[in-house]
Amino acid sequence: MSSTETNESPVTRSSFDQVLDALSDARRRIILQHLADADRPVALADVATAVAGRERTDGDGTDDRTTAKQVAVMLHHVHLPKLEEARLVEQTSTEITLTPTGERVYRSLLDGQDQVSDNGTTGYE
Repeated sequence: MSSTETNESPVTRSSFDQVLDALSDARRRIILQHLADADRPVALADVATAVAGRERTDGDGTDDRTTAKQVAVMLHHVHLPKLEEARLVEQTSTEITLTPTGERVYRSLLDGQDQVSDNGTTGYE
């Protein structure tokens, strides 16, 4: 399907670089995973809780509520703007949604991770 059929602009070098830049951060990849798994718009607080919970698996003893609040601030000011700039997510004042481009990019990452894992390595994280 061409970009004109999906109402999306063609991929340019600049947009490709924006996608790679957006994917360079583990938190942003966690956001994409959470949105893809949810398969629906998700509130910022829920995304922040998911990211904080994922990071908490390292177990530093920090209170979950404080961590989720701190993560929410970082998501709002740093990570979500990067993902929006790369056209991977859209957000309203209440919800974050994975775009069709974000869905394709995320699925491509999963496919690539499966191929890497088949070769005996651990994947992207």
